[in-house]
Amino acid sequence: MDRLEANVSTCTLIRENQTFDCQRLMVHQSDDHTVRIRLLGRDPANGDTIRLTMVSRNPDTTAALDCNQTACRLESSPWSGQVQSGSWIRFNARGLPITAPKAELMTGECSLSRKEVICDSQTTDGAEWRAK
Repeated sequence: MDRLEANVSTCTLIRENQTFDCQRLMVHQSDDHTVRIRLLGRDPANGDTIRLTMVSRNPDTTAALDCNQTACRLESSPWSGQVQSGSWIRFNARGLPITAPKAELMTGECSLSRKEVICDSQTTDGAEWRAK
């Protein structure tokens, strides 16, 4: 599998005007044109873990990740794709899901570079999600 996981120093998740800090980034590349961007954060009000996932695709570009036998890193040139879907889920302090993940059709864009990952998207009912 082509996957990159990293702790991040500065990260923010925004969903429907709620803002959360995030600490972990995961990028999974299923083929040369599709990436799943997952960010993990924490709700300071109650300690819940929050997981935001967006699937982004660009049929006209090459892979977002450069992987060898042991590790992956983001390609040297920026990658961007159209957001196809997203999901949001909360876990309690014991790691048990509080809400079931609900995949939603979305529109928007994700861009990845070695310096930053930015996703701006909107659900079909108008809710705005952002990760940076």
